Amino acid sequence: MSRGSLYSASDKAVFDGLNQSSVTSSDMKELFLSRGIIVAKETPRESLAKYFSRLTHDFDDYQLLSRLLGTTQRREKTTATKIKENISLSALEDAALKLCEDINCVDINAVVEKENNKIEVKIKYQSTNFNRSEFKQVVDKEAIIEIEENDGGYIIRHPLNSDVEGWKDTIILNLEEALEKEVSTNDISLEHINDANIRSQFFVLLINNMPGFKYYDVTDVYVYHPKQNANSDDSDDSTDEEIQENINFGVHIHKASLKGQGVLQSAELKELSQRGFYISKIVWQAKREGQIDSDLYVFEAQFSDPERCVYFSYLPKGYHRYKSDGVFNKSRTACTLHEEREINKVIEKAAQDTITFIGSDNIKGEENEEQVA
Repeated sequence: MSRGSLYSASDKAVFDGLNQSSVTSSDMKELFLSRGIIVAKETPRESLAKYFSRLTHDFDDYQLLSRLLGTTQRREKTTATKIKENISLSALEDAALKLCEDINCVDINAVVEKENNKIEVKIKYQSTNFNRSEFKQVVDKEAIIEIEENDGGYIIRHPLNSDVEGWKDTIILNLEEALEKEVSTNDISLEHINDANIRSQFFVLLINNMPGFKYYDVTDVYVYHPKQNANSDDSDDSTDEEIQENINFGVHIHKASLKGQGVLQSAELKELSQRGFYISKIVWQAKREGQIDSDLYVFEAQFSDPERCVYFSYLPKGYHRYKSDGVFNKSRTACTLHEEREINKVIEKAAQDTITFIGSDNIKGEENEEQVA
């Protein structure tokens, strides 16, 4: 069978699966009817599941149960890599075509589409996670790797996961082999900055400097506190009090999350910041600039590796429709694909500008400590 497919599932897996709420009574009737068995409405679900799990099952049974119980693809955050080299779009297209030739197989279907000054690599594939139950181990996914011109270079956007990240790296490697030189790339990262206050300030500046949007509120903040090397602060100049503070009692909280309204101005966040925590993920709201009756948009941004502050990714989560008198719908509406792509570019530009601003020594950690929380 193909990669990622199930060779078989145990009787217990079938029994547990049939007892899930995602399997409706109609689905149960269909399963039994395929065996020429008619079931009564009064028959308990558990009895039906126990009976069916004892039967001999074939490939079609597994396919049906996988469809009913399988995990659907979730929207993934977007990340971007900038290519600073002055190269031709055709060279990037050739690198993308070579990737498709290399990965196309039974379980992966990859094609390249080119329109004007933009290339899209569309990949349909299967993602496996063997820590899940048998019928949820395989997820059908589709990823789009976008390549387009940007400020004299090119930018590659794609969903942030290990599979697509590897394919993006392969495109760059193919490009380097064709050009016979190393290609300079740039990712949004704070790995070179160790100051916790500046790392938090990155997100504060980001949410306040999105072109076309006006900051409204922060609803979720995730903070991180890396464990320090016990010997890093021990020096001959340390006082007895400092040495006492550095004694390791076996307790270290490295993650915390705050949810609510006005989280960025909360006393709790300020206290955590003073203890060395910094923001690694944030969810905020913003309105369209210049629109009195603008909908309320919700965005999310994070560093997937919070300790090193690398793998920056972002996601427009949707918007709450404006009703009247400053009131918005409680339910959230998803953005259209076109709108999501445009907002991704806005977040991306704000992040790039913030990185440039931080790198130009315009910001100092200690001076901006009060602005973080």
